[in-house]
Amino acid sequence: VVGRGSGQAAMAGRLTTPRVLHMAMLAFAAVLSVVAAEEEEEIKVSSLNMGVALMLLGSIGFIMLLCYLMFHPDKDIRLYSWKVICATISIFVAVLLFQAFDGIVKFLGFGGTTLTTQLISRFTQLGVWFTILQVFLAYVCRVCGKQGLPDDKEQREEVLEKMELDIKCWATLLGHITGFSSIHAWCTLQQAVSNSQLGALLAIPVAGISLWGVHIAADCVREKVAAMDGRKDDNEKLWDEEVEETME
Repeated sequence: VVGRGSGQAAMAGRLTTPRVLHMAMLAFAAVLSVVAAEEEEEIKVSSLNMGVALMLLGSIGFIMLLCYLMFHPDKDIRLYSWKVICATISIFVAVLLFQAFDGIVKFLGFGGTTLTTQLISRFTQLGVWFTILQVFLAYVCRVCGKQGLPDDKEQREEVLEKMELDIKCWATLLGHITGFSSIHAWCTLQQAVSNSQLGALLAIPVAGISLWGVHIAADCVREKVAAMDGRKDDNEKLWDEEVEETME
């Protein structure tokens, strides 16, 4: 995203620090004029109106700050600003998607009516999302499928560059969904043993050890899949590295 420099560089030239400060001073002057007018007219401002006004000004100031950071002249600041924004958007989208699919499962009658059936349903969802994470990222990296990497070096680099962007996008989104599903499942287990303080406490190391074991098993499977053709290609390395980074 940062590499698209021409348009962002032009925007960065317009959103310089003096210009942002000038815009902030104008906004502050407008607020002072409104307050002065209200004092002259002796109008009482309710706490609700004051809260709404402060929220509006805070939102505008926050958006101005984001725009300044997103189009900052320094490349590193732009890079990490976009990373934080993308990660934040991914988290909220993942929450909505997870709740939507969980609602569909409950609507279809698979959510469970007893605590045992709820445990089965939620751990099944965790397994499904974990499998989707592994398989779909393998598909993005052309690990599973007939279409591999081109033989031409330049085309190969272009495909790998686009592939890296695609897999980072999907890995972030699916990783968050899988994480929310894991939280949902293990919290249900902890609630099932909440009558015992020791049981609720032991649920934490049990979850950690179980997830660690699943990650090791998944890593072994990925290594075997990558070695099926006798070598580990660049796209297979990318798949393995991104999945490991996502699950960490």
